[in-house]
Amino acid sequence: MLYRYHRSQFRKSRRDVIRELCKGKRVLHVGACDSPYHLDKLKGGMLLHVFLAEIADQIMGIDIDRDAIAELAERGVDGIEAFDLNSDAHCPERLRDFNPEVVVFGETIEHVLNLTETFTTLRGFLTTPDCRLLLTTPNLLGAWPFVNALRSFETQHSDHKVGFTMGLLHQCIEANGLSVDASYFTFLERAKSPWPYRFWRMAAWLFPAVSETLAVTCHRNPDLAKGV
Repeated sequence: MLYRYHRSQFRKSRRDVIRELCKGKRVLHVGACDSPYHLDKLKGGMLLHVFLAEIADQIMGIDIDRDAIAELAERGVDGIEAFDLNSDAHCPERLRDFNPEVVVFGETIEHVLNLTETFTTLRGFLTTPDCRLLLTTPNLLGAWPFVNALRSFETQHSDHKVGFTMGLLHQCIEANGLSVDASYFTFLERAKSPWPYRFWRMAAWLFPAVSETLAVTCHRNPDLAKGV
């Protein structure tokens, strides 16, 4: 299967993609705590859930980490419910009644072992034909992983289980009953960027496919979901 990258767009920051999709909308944020880095990101103004709360009309978060939920609530970040996509049979009442317009699943899919169960739950959140799912994940073909490979090593987050290129992400989405609306090459937001990272961003203006992060918006496709 050939995937031509010119169909994907470039955005200099993941937050640009999120703002375009989520501003003024009712947003469900899956993996809202971003533990174990939640307190550092909150202190540095980089916690995604806080940004979503600023731009969304309504916001609800869910996360598996109850301790992180409590720690954020103590610091004024509330509205996050405890929920495990893969093993929680009990769905919080507020989640059942929320009916989001956008579901944000940011930098989380790479932590998941059972993708089929996860996508089944995510499809259940897309309660209307207009509801959109936004997935973001590291780009395995980004420039920095390639440079490291030339130096005969790689670095990985200790909890990452799977990884994606743009083509593989499209295939995974469609294999799980969803259709892609738009795709983007982009970068995570950072409080400070060292010079190699700034140079990487500059190169990506010319060659977007070497960007750090993949972002894809998609919707539920009843025809594709029949076979799942």
